[in-house]
Amino acid sequence: MNTAPDFASLNEAASFVPTVVTFETPSSSSVDKIVYTVEAASLSVTFKRGDVYDYTGVPISVLTDIAGTIRAGESVGSYIARRVARDYPYTKRPPVIVVE
Repeated sequence: MNTAPDFASLNEAASFVPTVVTFETPSSSSVDKIVYTVEAASLSVTFKRGDVYDYTGVPISVLTDIAGTIRAGESVGSYIARRVARDYPYTKRPPVIVVE
């Protein structure tokens, strides 16, 4: 039995692909949240200290690697430093301040 949707066009199929993927990383000591925007190929990393870095030109394969890093229980912060921060241009946003 085939359970795959029967799409009339590639545009219809594309509507089922998420455009923004978010990972919260509670087990990380440095990274709070990662947001990847498919259309822009951009990766935003929010650190626990509040800094936000927006990386551009990041291929979706990097997101797949980050997901694997999280599943394996490896350091997300080390992966970001080793494989993202050195390879992709970024802008740093002002820290996010949360008042409770």
